[in-house]
Amino acid sequence: MRQRVLLHLAVLVLLPSATVLAVSPDDPPECKECRQLCNMMDQMLQHEAIAGFYWKYAFKNPNRVSAKSSDEIFNQVKDVDFAAWGKTRPWPCGAPKGGGGPTEVDLETNDSTGNPPCAIFWGSNELYKGDTYQRFTQGKCSDIYQPTIKHEEKHQQDCKAAKAMNQSLFDNPPMWAQSEFEANSLHAKVLRQEIRQFINSSPSGCGWEPTDGQKNDPNSIPSVKQMQKMHERDEQIRHFLDMAFGPGD
Repeated sequence: MRQRVLLHLAVLVLLPSATVLAVSPDDPPECKECRQLCNMMDQMLQHEAIAGFYWKYAFKNPNRVSAKSSDEIFNQVKDVDFAAWGKTRPWPCGAPKGGGGPTEVDLETNDSTGNPPCAIFWGSNELYKGDTYQRFTQGKCSDIYQPTIKHEEKHQQDCKAAKAMNQSLFDNPPMWAQSEFEANSLHAKVLRQEIRQFINSSPSGCGWEPTDGQKNDPNSIPSVKQMQKMHERDEQIRHFLDMAFGPGD
């Protein structure tokens, strides 16, 4: 009964919780609901901001700020820049209880001096050895872990380029900051593309009501305010259904 009502409401009010098909068939069920857009946009905004913080120190920035070490840059970005941004940061679907810290990438890439050099690790295990990749992706949404992997593969590419010149990427602060800027920018770019693909694959468009300008741009995605309205409408409908028919999935 409740499923039928949900289907009718999806047609009438473009319910954002409609099921989306453009995800991995191995993804958990919640990855196929439009509420996943909240997490995707939140991470996109974080990586866009973090990329901007690293740009201040990046090699290709003609006005870059000098730093004594990559650790100094990392601590400045994490403890000062991101913390300041977090006080007024946009929340696509409302701030979580207790606020929120920076998104964790989960993966790390060895420096060129590491053993083995330039390898991507999940914890103490190499990502592409044994069943590590399968365990890393299990239970996660592909729209989240794929951008994370691309992020680390960019670091791996930069690490191998440094190794080819017998250099350490981490020991060169401007080059390390450049790698962080580009990896975070790529992370955000992939998420932005996936958000649009996610919406395009939803029969209801996930409840998005684009402006004329957005309609004319095939790469546009909802603004933060639009996402907030989509989420609010979804929550109102879910509350109504819970009251009428009891809690559902």
